[in-house]
Amino acid sequence: DQGVAFTLGFDGFDDAQWEVVHSFGIGPDEVQVQTTRERISGMLFSAGDLRIETREIRGGQLAVTLDDTQWKFDGAEFADLVAEIIELEREYMDDDSAPFYWVSTIAVGEAQARGYSFGGTGLTNSFALFMQPNTLIAASSSIGPQIRKLLGHECFHEWNGLRIRLANPEELNYWFSEGFTEFFGRQILHQNGLLSDDNYLDMVNTTLRSYNASSVRNAPAAELAKIFWTSQEGQQQPYLRGELMAILIDHRIRQRSDGTQSLADFMRSLLRESKLDPALRYDTEALLQRLGVFTGEELIPTLRGICVGGETIDLPVDALGEPFKQERECAEARDGGGVAIH
Repeated sequence: DQGVAFTLGFDGFDDAQWEVVHSFGIGPDEVQVQTTRERISGMLFSAGDLRIETREIRGGQLAVTLDDTQWKFDGAEFADLVAEIIELEREYMDDDSAPFYWVSTIAVGEAQARGYSFGGTGLTNSFALFMQPNTLIAASSSIGPQIRKLLGHECFHEWNGLRIRLANPEELNYWFSEGFTEFFGRQILHQNGLLSDDNYLDMVNTTLRSYNASSVRNAPAAELAKIFWTSQEGQQQPYLRGELMAILIDHRIRQRSDGTQSLADFMRSLLRESKLDPALRYDTEALLQRLGVFTGEELIPTLRGICVGGETIDLPVDALGEPFKQERECAEARDGGGVAIH
């Protein structure tokens, strides 16, 4: 991907008294940008009556913007939460190469007495967050843990998907970019007390039950790629499959290294490699080859069978370590049956 240099500026916005935020900074004034064509295509812009919260974070500045919705949470508290999560992830990946990062928060839909809808997408030095006006962020609320998980997931895409890049067709490799990101987003929050043990187990067990109940659980990756954009189960399966693979691989690496290494070491190695070669793109075989260095080559046929062939994942009983363990569940007792971790 070729490097590109350009000047970015916004005329007339001061006259309109509009706030301006973009992927490379705050305000309408001209800035000099050196980036790649790929990252230009992922730029985010916003202007209008915005509330802007800024925080100093490892490596630079964080901006959190909220539109003029009367949100049910305090904007400063939300910005503090986002800053904490990004700090933790930057420390986890030992990387702070994005001097500016921005989370754009926009209301979608109407406040409802019951139920919530939210989502997000990772973009260049930024992530766009969409939530209903009645969304709550407190850890004690019914939706707060899910919002934290969403923040953890989308912010982690700064590495997995944006700095560590996929080969085309990307859909064949979503088990890694989406599934592993699910794992890390949740893992980092739990390890640092932003998700309780109960929240953490609920999320892992939801993954297990959804995986076991899926009608496309054993579909090969090529088949899932064809239906990814047209089937909800087809779209969900790489997330589920990849997240459970990450648990399996992390367990194997920890076991093999007597606890001195984890899946995080593999991710950091990919990041170092990607920084040295910005044109590098990973497909499934390249990822499996590099995983073998950490897991031992004997596990690679099993991993290939899962992510390429759709073979069923069988997690070790102690996959999550103490004090968690797996137990069999009756298929009639819960959707999907199979196993759950307690």
